[in-house]
Amino acid sequence: MGRTFRIKTDHLTLEVNKKPIEGAGLRAAMVKADVSTLAYTFKTALSKIQVVYELGAGWRFVSKQILVSALKEGSFSVDRVEPLYFELKEGVCRLYVQYNRYPRIAQEEYGTKADWQETGTKAYLAFLRMQGTRGMFTLIQNPFFECARQGGKFSLCYSREMEWQTARGPFPCDRARIGSYQASGRKTPKEPVPEWQLSKSMLYGNNEVVVDAVTECVGVLDV
Repeated sequence: MGRTFRIKTDHLTLEVNKKPIEGAGLRAAMVKADVSTLAYTFKTALSKIQVVYELGAGWRFVSKQILVSALKEGSFSVDRVEPLYFELKEGVCRLYVQYNRYPRIAQEEYGTKADWQETGTKAYLAFLRMQGTRGMFTLIQNPFFECARQGGKFSLCYSREMEWQTARGPFPCDRARIGSYQASGRKTPKEPVPEWQLSKSMLYGNNEVVVDAVTECVGVLDV
C-alpha cells in the first residue's frame, strides 16, 4: 500500500436470532494464516463465528468477512451486522459519507407516474480523512450501511434480517473493505464534460487517486 495506518482495536458486533454478540468479549478458539489470509474462529454457546482478513497481491485495501454458523441443526437469522468497529492511532480530521443519490424511485403504471417508492438504500462509501493528503476509505458489498465516527473510532453496520438454513453451511456476511489513499492535486469533473469544452465542475469533483483506489477495490472482489 505504501502507507501505514495503526489500528489500536478491531472488533465486531452481531445480532443472531435477535440476541447480540459482542466480539470484544470473545477469545479466538483457532487462528489460521497463509500467504494472503488470516482467519480467526470464535465460539459462543450457540454459534461459531469466523472472521477472515484477506490482502491480495497488489491490493490497496484489506478485505474483512464474517461467516456465521449455528451449532445446532435447523435455521437461524442474522439480524444485524457490524463488521467494522475499530480505533485508529492516527488522528482523524473528518468523516465523509457518500450516500445513494437515488433513495427513492418512480414507477410508471398504466401510463401515469405512481408515488415515489423508497428503495431502503443508505450509504455505500465512507472516507476517513487525516491531516495532509492521507486517508482511508471503507465500503461494504451493499448500499445499505450506516456509519459513525467519534474521534479515532469508526463503526459501520447494516441490518440483514435474513433467515438461514444450517444445511447451507456458514452464513456469509457482506464483505467489508478498508483501503488507503494519498490524494493528488488532480480532480475528475463532477459531471461529464462536452467535447471541446472546459470543465466548470472540476473544483467540485473527486480526486483522481481516490477514484482509482475505490474503483480498483470494487473491481477486484465479486459483489
